[in-house]
Amino acid sequence: MNTPKLHTCFALSALLALSALCGSSYAANSARDYAATPATTSKQRMLEIGALRVEHVSVAPASSNLLAIDTTTPRFSWALYYNSTSIPSADTTSRGQRQTAYRILVASSTAKLDADTGDVWDSGVVKSSESHLVPIGAAAKLVANGDYYWKVRVTDRDNKETAWSYTGRFSVGPLSREDWKGQWIKHPSADAARHTWFRKTLTLDSEAATAFAHVASIGYHELYVNGHKIRTRALAPAISHHKKRVLY
Repeated sequence: MNTPKLHTCFALSALLALSALCGSSYAANSARDYAATPATTSKQRMLEIGALRVEHVSVAPASSNLLAIDTTTPRFSWALYYNSTSIPSADTTSRGQRQTAYRILVASSTAKLDADTGDVWDSGVVKSSESHLVPIGAAAKLVANGDYYWKVRVTDRDNKETAWSYTGRFSVGPLSREDWKGQWIKHPSADAARHTWFRKTLTLDSEAATAFAHVASIGYHELYVNGHKIRTRALAPAISHHKKRVLY
């Protein structure tokens, strides 16, 4: 594996914190709100789960999306729908279908989640119709820079359980000043009142399966890995009152 090189362009000054995690690698593809529809050979009614969200933000299948949040008590949301290819055109029995219970699993790896093991949190079967902003339990201990995977399944009005949803992935960002291990990057002779642009190149000393780069800047910044710009967003992170809040 080639050692990655990170290039950052900053306005005024910036802070870069890198946390390398030994986890499964992922490919950044376009996010999707719904899982791929499984093939079916029957005309059975199939209630499915899609549109997984954490704190209002869509989390597509694990290979497609990574969401960094700034809380250790995230809230989960999902939607129920019917696979239209599984319902005969004359079927009316699906009307009025509803959720009567749910179970959420949160794991530290896809292997554990695939084995239906929620080593971070297992809600157990909860009798409830709630499917929006369901909070994680107090027993869950999420940590800064942690990487997590989750899925959910529900019970319908006929007391039948659905299949598990696709896997959603999210991470927890820095939560305190102590979580920022980097130093402010600033040109020694730069005037604090001037908008000075400059570039800083960093090279990792060792290989990493997964790495998170958290960049906070007083002004705008761009992040490159091995010469490739990360995301197409311009004017990141956003406009804020720099004397009160620095975004990352």
